[in-house]
Amino acid sequence: MKGNTGDLSAVGVFLIELGKLPCFQQLALDNVTCTTGGMSFQITASVKEVK
Repeated sequence: MKGNTGDLSAVGVFLIELGKLPCFQQLALDNVTCTTGGMSFQITASVKEVK
């Protein structure tokens, strides 16, 4: 997943909320880059197998 933000703490909250969902596992913030409009970020996650 890729996104943009003006507040890096919002990315942390986003990761926590994604971690609460039963369909994701192994969430990781891979990259944060400063841009003229704020910051861009990249998150990777594994999707849990549906049984």
